[in-house]
This record gives sequence, structure tokens and C-alpha cells, in this order.
Amino acid sequence: MLFKPRRRYWVARYFSALNSLQEQYFFCYLEQDYWHERHLYEWRIYHAHQKLFLATQKLRSINKTHDISCFEHLYELTCSLGHLRFRMSDRAVFELCKNEFLRITQLLTTTLHAASARRVKATNVFQSLEQLTAAVFDLEDLWQGALRVTAPEPLVFLFFIQDLNRWHQSMLALVKANYA
Repeated sequence: MLFKPRRRYWVARYFSALNSLQEQYFFCYLEQDYWHERHLYEWRIYHAHQKLFLATQKLRSINKTHDISCFEHLYELTCSLGHLRFRMSDRAVFELCKNEFLRITQLLTTTLHAASARRVKATNVFQSLEQLTAAVFDLEDLWQGALRVTAPEPLVFLFFIQDLNRWHQSMLALVKANYA
């Protein structure tokens, strides 16, 4: 096991903060009143960013001998997932994807909770990641079938799906390197 108790604590805090940030992003996509209450949602995202930044900074200071680039990469990919709210001009597209987005955010939460558990079982994380892969495939099928034709910015969704796939790969590499 790579992480000592103090590191384990900050890794768990990191995953918790990462989960808060991804949940805030998906709330923006799922809630109808985002454009009317945009300042409130952006305030929540800002605070989730701050928590994640502080946890990442603490990991950096504790892990002077270990490379934490895998954690930083997850941070960057999660932030990239949040850009969809600026890139998509038609909010109706989010309504078409509501079920897929709900499933993806639930699976991201399950994966991050499994990775931050006091006694991490790699098999739990791997199972969550497999389910996440299936959910991303469902979103990609929706993109292939409907969104590619109806969405005003179809490539933006493709970038979002690619970011989800890269997030999955990065999390898988992190778990394999540190828990398996």
C-alpha cells in the first residue's frame, strides 16, 4: 500500500472534494433553473474548486517523494467535464440526456466513494468503473442516434464523452498503481 495514514486521510479528502466538484457540474446540467440562478451554481462550483485545490495542494506537500500527477490529471479532467455548461448553447439537449447524466454522476460518486473508503477494495472501484463505462457507452449511443443530428454543437458532446473516457482511464490507472 502506497499511502500511510496521513496520506490516506488527504487522499480521501481529495476524492471527496473531487466528488463534490463533479456533482456541482452535473447539477448545472440537470437543473432547469441553471441560467436563472447561474450565480448560485457558479458560487457552489467555486467553493468545490477551492476544496479540491486545497486537498491537491496538501497532497503535493505530503507526497514530496511520490508522483501525484495521476491525481492532478483527474482534477484537470473533472474541470474539463465542467466546460460543457459553457460550450452547449441549447439547454434542451441536457433534457434529452437527463437519465444518462444522472446515471453517470451516480457512478462517478460511487467510484470516488469506493476509492476514498477507509479500507479500499480495488474490486469495488473496478466494478464501479465498469458500470461507468457502460453508462458512457449509453451516452455515446444517444449521441450517435439523436444528438449528432439535433444538437446545435454536436462535436462539443463528443469532446465531453472523450473526457469521460479519459477520466475512466486515469482513475483505472490510479487504482491499479496504488491499490491493486
